[in-house]
Amino acid sequence: MFQENPIASPVKVGTYHELAEAIRRGAKEHPRKAVGRYCVYASHEPDAEVDATCALGAAVIGSGGDVDLLIQRYKPGKYIREVLGLSEYLIDQIISWNDTDGWSREQIANELCIIGGCKH
Repeated sequence: MFQENPIASPVKVGTYHELAEAIRRGAKEHPRKAVGRYCVYASHEPDAEVDATCALGAAVIGSGGDVDLLIQRYKPGKYIREVLGLSEYLIDQIISWNDTDGWSREQIANELCIIGGCKH
């Protein structure tokens, strides 16, 4: 006879879960990874589409931010802090994982979940 399982308790998400999910969404929308730049456009035309993003560019796109504003800002780190609510330290760490260590955006998202204490 079939027995229903009790309702499972919600999965605990960590401090950086939403950021990790935003990176994943942005990476899915723009599968190519950018290094050394927040995003790369398909051409130099004014209406060119984004062709590739780094982890932070993916997070901005995945959270509904405007990647064009990110690129046009004199201080893009300030825009990232405003849109994503990140500290300078975390921004620098994500840039390091992306550009220096060569991690994929998915690896970065996974690491953010681990260090943030996600239990999924």
